[in-house]
Amino acid sequence: MSTDLGDQLPSDLLAKLSAPMSPSGGTAIPICTIDPNGWPHPALLSANEVSAPNNTSLVVATFDGTTTTRNLRANGKLTLVFVDDSMTYYVKGTATAGDTASGIVSSTITVTHVLSDAPGASEEGARITSGITFEW
Repeated sequence: MSTDLGDQLPSDLLAKLSAPMSPSGGTAIPICTIDPNGWPHPALLSANEVSAPNNTSLVVATFDGTTTTRNLRANGKLTLVFVDDSMTYYVKGTATAGDTASGIVSSTITVTHVLSDAPGASEEGARITSGITFEW
């Protein structure tokens, strides 16, 4: 069951986005943009490609020329999904694509909506045991 948290990142998510990722791998963060036909376009980012300078914005690094980057430049709408054994958040926002350096586009995301997801009364005992992870 989702709970509306407004337009600011919660402190536990902000702390996770500030922690360095292990060089051997870590958390993958699903990102959904909107394609030209109005369909969601999912992709995965590593935790090193998402940061939070404060509780109202994110910075996302994507490769230039990818569908995700084209979608961000075209309409700017996205949802990031943060899931692990301690939290589940859906962060919606609007992107402003920045400069391209070495084939990477840095986009600033203004957080417009944050939802927290947790088991409801009818789901008692259910819990997330892990998010999507990867290793090099």
